[in-house]
Formats: sequence, structure tokens, C-alpha cells
Amino acid sequence: MTKEEILAKSRGENKGADLAEMDERRKGWQASFFAGLTVMLIMITLQYVTNHEMEAGALITVLMAMDFGMFLRGAIKKRGIGDFALAGIFLVITILSGIRYVKYLIG
Repeated sequence: MTKEEILAKSRGENKGADLAEMDERRKGWQASFFAGLTVMLIMITLQYVTNHEMEAGALITVLMAMDFGMFLRGAIKKRGIGDFALAGIFLVITILSGIRYVKYLIG
């Protein structure tokens, strides 16, 4: 297989996206996953300590934390004010919904 054939096959598989763009997307999803996992571990620990069951609204906190991680990663990489603003908004929503969940657990 020649170099051109390999490149053509790669372009067809990646549907026009270049490798750097795909790598950035993967790193963004990794940041999202780890932010969500961290918040989920904190919430599970709080549930265990307070003997409560998971409230459906608690998932909002996890999803917002995941969005925060993804947008923060993008903001750091691109250094765009819009990405920092979105990351800040998701951080505020994560904190507020986390506070609401802790109030639910405490009673």
C-alpha cells in the first residue's frame, strides 16, 4: 500500500476531519469524563455518609460538571473568551446544583 492510498483510506474513514482535530475532540471527552467521574464519586460518598438514595436531579450536577470539563479543556487550548465564559457558566450551574443536592442530603 502506498502512502497516498493510506492517506486516502484515512480521509475516508475520518470523514474529512484531520488527526489534530480528532485528537482535540478525544481530549475534550476525556476531560468531560474525568470531571463527571469526580463529581459522581463525591456524590456517592455523600450518599453513603447520609444514607440517602440518589435523587434524579443529581444527574444534572454530573452532566454540568462534564460540560464544564469539556469547555474548560477547549478554553485552555483555544484561549477564547467565549469558551472561558461557557466553562464559567457550567461551573456556576455545577456548584449551584451541587449545593442543592447537598441540601437534599442534609435534610
